[in-house]
Amino acid sequence: MKHRLLGAVSTIALGAAYGSFTSGAARAGLVCSPGSSSTVGSYTCTETVTAPAGPLLTSNVLALDQWMSLADAGYTQTLSKVSYSLGATLNGFAEVTNTDTITVNGSFIAGLTFTATNGPGAPSNFLSPGRVYRTTVFGPAITLAAGASTPYTFGAGGLTGSKTVSGTLSGFVGSGTFSAIVAVALRANGYGFVSSPAGNFASSITISSVAPTIQLTYDFTTSVSTPEPASLALLGVGLAGAGVVRRRRKT
Repeated sequence: MKHRLLGAVSTIALGAAYGSFTSGAARAGLVCSPGSSSTVGSYTCTETVTAPAGPLLTSNVLALDQWMSLADAGYTQTLSKVSYSLGATLNGFAEVTNTDTITVNGSFIAGLTFTATNGPGAPSNFLSPGRVYRTTVFGPAITLAAGASTPYTFGAGGLTGSKTVSGTLSGFVGSGTFSAIVAVALRANGYGFVSSPAGNFASSITISSVAPTIQLTYDFTTSVSTPEPASLALLGVGLAGAGVVRRRRKT
């Protein structure tokens, strides 16, 4: 009986020192590069969420995943930075004519403005209410001979520069989701075709829809866990107990 009791104390001590851990399922939308859940270093998880294509100025609710640790027993993963970019694909079509007497290269270009605010469940320091972001989107390049015309279909897309979240990151940690509300508009300078040489394209453009995107990035570190002093003491008691058991068995 004493042997079994001391053996049980040893097992409990080991568990207390290193912690019991059951690895959960990875976030469905996050693509991570952690090496492995027991590899020490700095890594990232990235998620790109795009709303269904719809009209300009529509408020789109984009659902995003929280980050959660998947460290193996004896290791700790800590979220160190949250950043994001906004973007959109502007969809449409046109009839383009080269009005010059030489061959001309060009493409569709548009300036976009994003109004992004926190949606349900979002940490208060994620998106500032009513904050405006800007980016420029480009369609596929074309080449037209002098006087030639062509139908042109575009899905012009682009991302803003990365923005880093400031303040506490605790609201981004968990197994749930939160949301962002994004509306997209054309900037004051509008849209059109740029060409080389300049000003030699004539076009009629129809914008049919826009599909806004958020790209969310979690930076985190994996390190070896350091047992607390009380846990180390308990581990020592357990190992000492195991030693007593071994000595008694020898006698």
